Amino acid sequence: QAIPSDAFFLNKAAILLGIGFALLVGVFPFHSWIPRFSGSAHPLVSGFLFSVLPTTMLFIIVDFIFGLTWLRESAALFSVVRVIGSLMVVTGGILFAVEKDVKRMMGLIVQFETGAALLLLSFSDAHHQSLFYLSFLPRIAGVALLGYTLSIFQSKNQSLKLTDLKGSLRQVPFASVGLIMSLLSLLGFPLLGSFPIKMEIILSFAGEIRGLLWFLVGCTGVLIGIYRILINISK
Repeated sequence: QAIPSDAFFLNKAAILLGIGFALLVGVFPFHSWIPRFSGSAHPLVSGFLFSVLPTTMLFIIVDFIFGLTWLRESAALFSVVRVIGSLMVVTGGILFAVEKDVKRMMGLIVQFETGAALLLLSFSDAHHQSLFYLSFLPRIAGVALLGYTLSIFQSKNQSLKLTDLKGSLRQVPFASVGLIMSLLSLLGFPLLGSFPIKMEIILSFAGEIRGLLWFLVGCTGVLIGIYRILINISK
């Protein structure tokens, strides 16, 4: 908690902290364990862990940032957090768009959501910090609904590959609608839970066109992936 005077050890501590958090929250290129885990675990298990683990890690990150004076007052800190958040949003969205396994898609949209939370944190004012904490409510609800609907699909002995979901809208209509609604909510579709959070991120990027474009690229990737799921379940 003291203010270190040795810049060498200060930088070393910051780098090691950053690497540790990157491994745990799944920053590219350390993200591969997230879709791999969600693709092999039961949807209820991965839904529970993806509700708890990233949320806990984000709280720990906030505690470190605002608990250590030398870290909080670092000029480059929040710029680095914004770059990491944008990277997670873009990689999560693009990989979500091309993924063929819906269970792995759960891990990728969680990565997208974690990146969006880091973007909120990167603006470093009281308003965005409040939104950062409020964003956990729709996020946990969306991930829980996603895990529950995927467990219904799996209990029906249905494969969760995209090509094997054809006709699911007729066979399990409530689970199919719940699947699409949970994904749209996590994306931030209008009138759904995360819409105010995502809209605030867009408005906050008003003076930074490059950051806004990267965020919209990630959102577009998620939207393409949801469209692919919708097309397959409605055939």
